[in-house]
Amino acid sequence: MQQGSNDAHKQSNVPAYFPQSDSTTGCQRCALVGSAAVTLLAIMGRMATYTGQQITWDMAWNSQEDLSPPRYEWGELATPTVAVPGVAKFV
Repeated sequence: MQQGSNDAHKQSNVPAYFPQSDSTTGCQRCALVGSAAVTLLAIMGRMATYTGQQITWDMAWNSQEDLSPPRYEWGELATPTVAVPGVAKFV
């Protein structure tokens, strides 16, 4: 097998929408791909905890959930409701 082969990535559970890379090359792009995958995995964990559902990579990637404030300005923000597993809906 030649240096820089993507075989290890193809066998992993990381979805195809993450660019294929080889972590053995030491490139910065490889680190960024791994960081993006781990960040989405953490978001998936939050989604699963809040909804009580099993969340797939595709579900998380295609989610319409928006946690940003309604507007970016100083002042009071409404306190969001507390998510209850099994009651909160996946968006």
